[in-house]
Amino acid sequence: MSEELEILPVDIHLPGLLKVLGEHLYSDPRVAIRELIQNAHDSCVRRRQEDGSLDDGYEPEITVSIDSTSQQLLIQDNGSGLTHDEITVFLATVGRGYTRELRERLGNAQREEALDLIGMFGLGLLSSFMIATRIEITTSSYQAPAEAWRWISDGGQSYALRKATRETIGTTVRLDLRTDAQFLLDHTILRAVLKTYAAFLPIPIYLGEDAFPINNTPAPWLVDGDEEPGPGQRARYSAWIEDRTELRPLTVLPLTDVETEAGEVIPLRGVLFVPPRSIISLQEFGDVTVYVRHMLITERERDLLPAWARFVSGIVDCPALNPTASRETLRHDEVFAAVQAALEKALFAHFEDLADHAPLDWQAIVQAHNDLIKGWSVRAPELFTRVADLVSFKTSRGELTLPAYLRENPGRIFYYDNEDGVTQALALFEARRLAVIDARWFADTAFLKAYGNVYGVPVEELTPSASYLFTPVEDPNHHWQALLAACQAEGFPVRLLAYEPEHLPMILLYPAGAQKVRRAQHNMDEGRFVGPIRSLVRGFLERQQVDDAVMKGVLHLNARNPLLRRIRDMGPEHANFAPLLSILVANARMFAGQNLSAQDAIACFEQINTSLSGIAGLMPDEASHGHALTIRQLTALGLQPAAANRLTAEFETVEALLQSDAQQVAERLHISPLLLATIYEELRRQPVAPTTEEIPTNGKLLSLNDARQTRDARTHEELKNDGE
Repeated sequence: MSEELEILPVDIHLPGLLKVLGEHLYSDPRVAIRELIQNAHDSCVRRRQEDGSLDDGYEPEITVSIDSTSQQLLIQDNGSGLTHDEITVFLATVGRGYTRELRERLGNAQREEALDLIGMFGLGLLSSFMIATRIEITTSSYQAPAEAWRWISDGGQSYALRKATRETIGTTVRLDLRTDAQFLLDHTILRAVLKTYAAFLPIPIYLGEDAFPINNTPAPWLVDGDEEPGPGQRARYSAWIEDRTELRPLTVLPLTDVETEAGEVIPLRGVLFVPPRSIISLQEFGDVTVYVRHMLITERERDLLPAWARFVSGIVDCPALNPTASRETLRHDEVFAAVQAALEKALFAHFEDLADHAPLDWQAIVQAHNDLIKGWSVRAPELFTRVADLVSFKTSRGELTLPAYLRENPGRIFYYDNEDGVTQALALFEARRLAVIDARWFADTAFLKAYGNVYGVPVEELTPSASYLFTPVEDPNHHWQALLAACQAEGFPVRLLAYEPEHLPMILLYPAGAQKVRRAQHNMDEGRFVGPIRSLVRGFLERQQVDDAVMKGVLHLNARNPLLRRIRDMGPEHANFAPLLSILVANARMFAGQNLSAQDAIACFEQINTSLSGIAGLMPDEASHGHALTIRQLTALGLQPAAANRLTAEFETVEALLQSDAQQVAERLHISPLLLATIYEELRRQPVAPTTEEIPTNGKLLSLNDARQTRDARTHEELKNDGE
């Protein structure tokens, strides 16, 4: 047995629907002014089309007035007006408008007249409730000029309609403004709103008693008509853009009609232009202001221009483009696609013409938008070839185009796109008279690689370990053996090489990605990665096929360096041999500029200072001065480097610190009293690490690494004795 199918009507809660359409269809309350001006405009166009009694003296006109006392806004026109029946059929019916039906009647037979009409959906009046609590419309139709009607609505399901009096044909809309819309009672604000939306309308729009309409400076394409393109036309368009935007454009491209593949002509007017400058991510362009039938739809249409044209702006006035119901955006339909394709084609043709016949103008455009053009031209091969030799890059020799760079570096492009170890790498390259491009900016690396592919130029990332920078040095007679061993004792693998500049004694180089690996490992050890992220990071670390010792960096000793050769000739027995090498190693670590924590940096400075003190004979005498208080010692006990620095600045020795009052020191130096008390206790209990001079070395001054090993051995022996 089949069940009966029940067909039921859909109920509409009209007050709720009106509220949604009136308050939420549009995003900007100013749109209500646009919709009312549009209705007034179409009423004037309709009267000109239909009223056979008009003579050539008819001058359509729209007036917007402010009544500050009653907090009302008035929009008046001398258009066609409405009859009683038209009010009930069109004005009071949501979604049905006379303008759309008139346009359909005119059709292709009177296409020009049809294109003059703006309205489309019969929804515009609803937008008034975004700014008004009550709307009163008084109208008199040219069809029955002896009678007038007043329509009143507060946005509910019903409206009031009664006879009225009106001296002239036309319509007056009176809005009781909402509290949050009373900013429109400001004459300056209202003028700006009218100029924003209606500056291109051909019917004059007056604000109050102003002598001149707000739209008395029409766009040049509305004045020039079908003027032939040429320097005069471009000059007028350029002056108009400058007056409108306060920017002098670098070039202008007046727009003309579009012919589709099917042979249909789409009316198109407006102008594209290149502003004088751009700042990537801060002041980009690539958007156009769009007018449909001379009424503003949107000021930021991002999709009409091609993606690569982020340095171009413009104004498009096209009656064939189709807005959405809110008339704030455009439908992306076949007309949109046709206009989009036509604009891209016109831009390419214009830029090619500039490149061929006005190369200085084209060069000025590329230089003004250098970074944007570099970034986007990679996606547009035709544009890329036109700008490849004109864009510039920051290099170690200053700002250079690629042809100029290749004159400095024949046959090869070197670049870097991160700062890890870049200082010493640049020193190595500069010593070989090789310029390097700073490619850290947006899309620079992609542009360079594309350039290399197109023009067959090798493009190589800056790597300070590149083989052509170094020449291996053999040591068959073991002249360097002692020095190499001493450097290895500092905890780094060592290579003996010859390289420029020769005044650089040694550098510390890390394998590619060492900084990332170290950070990842540190965060893993600290437990900062959990769950799937931890598994991913662990997998990343396992894939790094780099020896742990190499990951710490490899010391590259320069056999050409006079200082290093002098230290080699001193031999380990010389008192200054170890401290000088210790200084050079610390300098190399600092110069490398990566894999260096704050504590590492402090240790390097202490290493240098201790070694210099030893060379100068300034090591403190323990018997008379006590044990030196060091930043490293304090940070190892948990004190922050800044606090440790303040403490060592006031107390030179451990003994001097321990003789002071911990509470007073904590207050004076802004250190946690509890932490400082703990440090005092630790310093009293722990054996103080001897300085380099305190360690028996058979007359030799050992490196800090040797000193640490000796100290650790002594501490171990003392603990062993205590246990026995």
